[in-house]
Amino acid sequence: MFTFAGVRLPLVRVASLVIAFVLIVALQLFLQRTYTGKALRATVENWEAATLMGIDVQRVYLLSFVIGAALAGIAGALVAVGYSIEPVMGMGWTLKSLVVMVLGGLGSITGTFVGGIILGVTESATGFFFSLTYREVVGLVLFLLILIFKPQGLFGVKEG
Repeated sequence: MFTFAGVRLPLVRVASLVIAFVLIVALQLFLQRTYTGKALRATVENWEAATLMGIDVQRVYLLSFVIGAALAGIAGALVAVGYSIEPVMGMGWTLKSLVVMVLGGLGSITGTFVGGIILGVTESATGFFFSLTYREVVGLVLFLLILIFKPQGLFGVKEG
């Protein structure tokens, strides 16, 4: 156990948070500062223009798949350390990831991280003050409110 400001936190979850934060910062730096990361972002924005600029789009697609698979594998390992493994455990995490992406804004890595923190704190506070049965409901209500009032997400770019 790890104690911070009078709150006891499991060391496994703190370590998972630190690892996730390091990976998010590394991904953000990779996408913003390297030629390959800029090529990946250009391909996402407009693959035809990226091809005209000399970017090998097929290679970028392969690289993006490898990065996504690696990050999904690391996320699965971090979840498996802190929770019991069962055949249907992926659906709950998939729903949470959808809510986090919409909350933070599609295409915003920083927004996704902040959205995850907001969802986690909101669900934990709901479970603490009310009941664990309402925890998932509050996450979905937050999801609907963001879709209604700010459909691009908290950190998303408004198109148009």
